[in-house]
Amino acid sequence: MTNEYNCGSKVRITIVGAGGIGSSLLDLVAPALSNGVLAGSLGGIRIRLMDGDVVEHRNIAHQRFDSDDIGLAKVVVLAERYNEVSTGKVTYIAEDENLVSTKQLSGEDIVIIAVDRPEPRRLVHALSETVWLDLRCRGDAMLALDHSSDTADIERMTPNHEPASCQLTGAIESGNIEFGFGLAAIHGAQWCLQTLRSLAGVNTRCPPARALSVTHGILQTFIRDAPESSPVAAKIPPSRSSSKWSRDEEERLLKEAERGWQLERVVAHHERSEGAIFRRLCRLVFNKKSRGDIR
Repeated sequence: MTNEYNCGSKVRITIVGAGGIGSSLLDLVAPALSNGVLAGSLGGIRIRLMDGDVVEHRNIAHQRFDSDDIGLAKVVVLAERYNEVSTGKVTYIAEDENLVSTKQLSGEDIVIIAVDRPEPRRLVHALSETVWLDLRCRGDAMLALDHSSDTADIERMTPNHEPASCQLTGAIESGNIEFGFGLAAIHGAQWCLQTLRSLAGVNTRCPPARALSVTHGILQTFIRDAPESSPVAAKIPPSRSSSKWSRDEEERLLKEAERGWQLERVVAHHERSEGAIFRRLCRLVFNKKSRGDIR
């Protein structure tokens, strides 16, 4: 990526996804960019919001919308809201459509994706001349990968799966909202601001790829640390993928996550896939909270 940001042309940012993560991230970034000299030093900033969804009643509990927005395009609501308070150095554009091709991201300087499907994530991962960040969450946990992440991490953490809400089943109805999306939004906001400061010539550091849980803290389990030659990094066939989880195995999984075991070691220990382990861990945390074991 070439550095041409002090010559008067706006920095172009696209945020793909305007749900819990995307709307909360914008809620943090917009006022920060409207103050100080950063946006002006970059020749201005254009933020494009891309999402084909409309606001539904079930979104209001954990996304930055209210009842007056129901039925409206999410990106239109957000763009109008922040253009009204913008100082003019930052402009917001709404694109009421889903990401289906890398052509839609042509010419962008920074792309942040926060969606619940693997296909658009892979389109962003394929960008070679763009700085990108991939934010995800489930329950009280979040995962952040970026353009500098280990290729193996990116591939193994982006398996095929059906779209899934960031809220676990029954959370909205019971009022037990999980705030992993908030962790992801905070990480994304910090990453975005530090990336922009870097483009302005400031010697700074962006937060690295990371997995966090509100309850369990840093989940080192999900970020590769060991070299490829390490025994714990070896590929272990998930021979127990169809076996039922026992209570004893679930308790071991929780302890392993709390101790920061690397994912490869957990896979080898349980002989299950990475995706199965992550989903089971999210469910265990949610169930413990529902029973009152975790407050």
